[in-house]
Amino acid sequence: MKIKTKILIAAIVAGVSVYAIKGVNPKTEQTNETAQLNKPMQTNESAGINRTVEMNETKQIINEVKAEQIALDVLKGGLVKASHIEVNNDGSKEFEVTILKDDRIYEVDIDASTGKILEITHSKLQSESVAATISIEEAKQIALNRVRGAVTEIHLDTYNNRLVYDIEISTTHRLEAGVIVDATTGEVLRYDEVD
Repeated sequence: MKIKTKILIAAIVAGVSVYAIKGVNPKTEQTNETAQLNKPMQTNESAGINRTVEMNETKQIINEVKAEQIALDVLKGGLVKASHIEVNNDGSKEFEVTILKDDRIYEVDIDASTGKILEITHSKLQSESVAATISIEEAKQIALNRVRGAVTEIHLDTYNNRLVYDIEISTTHRLEAGVIVDATTGEVLRYDEVD
């Protein structure tokens, strides 16, 4: 019995010693070497070693749900009609969130890296133009009759105080086209093609 107890105690002491020698924290199983790699710009000069470890910097980008929440918070409520991310010419990214609140449609632009509000625009909906009389599928077909390609985005918006479908199309020539279709008449109000 004494021999078994001594062996068991020796095994426990040996296990603890292995953790101590390797520098492993038994709760996290993270070595001191790994912990140092997780810290930015560390130098170990006390042991006579001059070694610098650098972390790769990556920009944390907020997600679409977070962008919508930021927009709703700044407007103190409303109904999210659409949201998407856009890449600007300088490579920066921003979320564009469209919110319907009371008798207005708001467009909130949010920096995708920081969550900072870049711009808020709004327009008033006229009471007679609140309901769309053509469907999303009809609006898609009207836009595709104007330009060949694939619809990448469609949402309800306002344009000159009219309820419209704002439709983005990736064209067959690798361009992007924007078509604005009146949601009550089906008339194409605007067509833009961008490189």
